[in-house]
Amino acid sequence: MGARGTILLVDDDEATCRFVTAALETAGYVVTAVPHGAAALERLRQHDGNTPDVILLDIHMPVMDGRQFSQAYRDACAATQVRPAPIVVLAGADDLVENAIEINADGFLRKPFSVDELVEVTERWVRAGDNRTGRAGRRTNGRTNGRTNGRAGMRDKRSAEQEQRQRLFRRLADEVRDLRTSLSEVRAGLQELMSTEIGRPPSKQEEQRARALAAQSEWLRWELVRLRQEFETLRRS
Repeated sequence: MGARGTILLVDDDEATCRFVTAALETAGYVVTAVPHGAAALERLRQHDGNTPDVILLDIHMPVMDGRQFSQAYRDACAATQVRPAPIVVLAGADDLVENAIEINADGFLRKPFSVDELVEVTERWVRAGDNRTGRAGRRTNGRTNGRTNGRAGMRDKRSAEQEQRQRLFRRLADEVRDLRTSLSEVRAGLQELMSTEIGRPPSKQEEQRARALAAQSEWLRWELVRLRQEFETLRRS
């Protein structure tokens, strides 16, 4: 049985790298870990045309941090007509959500996280990447279309564009479904917290749960904005 997907882990914390690598390899993924953004870019250059299925990215790192890597990586993808892999931010900072939004990340996971949480998030974005491009490859259709000419080439181009639109619609539908599930989980968590005894000081665990739910709610709000923008762009195209 083949690997479930390839993961590039960009994090300077050795303990995190050991934990994430062990957890995901046990789940069937192939994991490559590097300590900073510059090493990640070099690794990607060495494997031109074979981008990972998901990039797990820390923000605060030496040499090149997560913000710098994200910008350089997407610029390189645009220049070479390669669709970027989904980026999931792994961080424990209080400004995790803001950092994830700032670099236009696809998802985030707050440290410390459990094995189940890590595997669930990784699997979700591996599937999302497959829906965007197909596992066979991530290169865009521009180069292939350029090789055709005449009437047959125009038909191929229209067919490719239509297929791409359908893939985008399916991806948006999948993301909306995932958002609905997440919203239901947030709602259930808030209802559980609201049902606690009135007048009793919240426990440390309840305070942490409330902060996590607030961060998740903020992320979902931004995700809804992004989805609306994508849908409107696709609808007008």
